[in-house]
Amino acid sequence: MYKVIEMNQDNINIRKIVQALNFFVCSDASKRLNKMKAYKLLWLADRYHVRQYGRTITNDIYYALPKGTVPSHTKDLLDKKIESDYFSDYIKLRGEYEFVSKSSPNMDVFSETDIEVLHLIYSIFGNKNANFLSKYSHEFPEWKRFEEKLNDKNLVSSYKISTNDFFENIKEESGLFEDDNELLILTKELFNGN
Repeated sequence: MYKVIEMNQDNINIRKIVQALNFFVCSDASKRLNKMKAYKLLWLADRYHVRQYGRTITNDIYYALPKGTVPSHTKDLLDKKIESDYFSDYIKLRGEYEFVSKSSPNMDVFSETDIEVLHLIYSIFGNKNANFLSKYSHEFPEWKRFEEKLNDKNLVSSYKISTNDFFENIKEESGLFEDDNELLILTKELFNGN
């Protein structure tokens, strides 16, 4: 285990990850959240934000796993593989699969577009359970690219996803991930620094 001291904008943004998790758990009527559901909500928020604004909210790194797309540093925080006092100030684990909030989210870490997207994603997907969101993530190109390998028990069970795959359109129920190609070209160029 290692201690997270400080992150800069070129790295994963632990503060934004923690506050996004805190926002989602505080938004939930039960005031507790399943880890799997949290992974999927964060992935949806990052996927949508990068398509609209040319950057993700958290800068997390995503992997395709058998149960869908997972943000790796978020998973490491919730699995206690990364120690962070900042995380511990806001989030408390409850058992193996759930967590609760210890205090209100600090929304000051987010931009206006971050907040807009977190609200949008929760308003559409917050009432869905972890199993639904897991299966839902299997419909997206970034997971489908590895589906055959993930279904082969003789191969490894996780594959790094390129964030560029988030720019692929998909027809799905919410309609959030089918955008004009010109917009996607511009935001992808912005994301890739071109």
